Amino acid sequence: MNPINPVALQPGAPHSRKIHYIDHVLQKWMLIGLVVLEVIVLSAAWAILFWRLSQIVDDSVYRIHFGAQPSMFSVLLKESLWVLAGLVAANLLALFIADRIWVRFVRSIVISLRELLTKSRDLDFRDDADLVQRHKVVTLALGWRRQERVRLQRLQHTIESVAAQPSANNDEFRASLLALRGHLP
Repeated sequence: MNPINPVALQPGAPHSRKIHYIDHVLQKWMLIGLVVLEVIVLSAAWAILFWRLSQIVDDSVYRIHFGAQPSMFSVLLKESLWVLAGLVAANLLALFIADRIWVRFVRSIVISLRELLTKSRDLDFRDDADLVQRHKVVTLALGWRRQERVRLQRLQHTIESVAAQPSANNDEFRASLLALRGHLP
């Protein structure tokens, strides 16, 4: 088996990775907000529809004997379509606002992660206390950077100890190289 190009796994295999894009905290409050908003919008739509249909019925109760009236079905359909259009507009607005909130949240995570990865690429493993975004992904990246910082400090200490022993015999030098190799990934 070639370690550079491993054999492709069949989809659906029991050991295949599954990526879940879930943030329970944000999604919980967004879901609660959208459900509450939907209940309010639907209640308002029903109230408006009831009010408009009540007016139409009251206006047409005494006009039964008039001949040139539009059909009741077309009037009811027109009012229902107005309310439906209002519902669609309110839902589209709510979805747009939820999308903007989600994009802003994801961007803040990606910006923090990009900052950490840029520092790692530049081998800058100094303390990362200036990060504001504390998401699970960023916390995992910070943990990895702490581990790398410790590993690199051990590596630096081992290199300094090897460099300080220029007259060491072959066995001491080999032990120092093995210790050095133990700190490499």
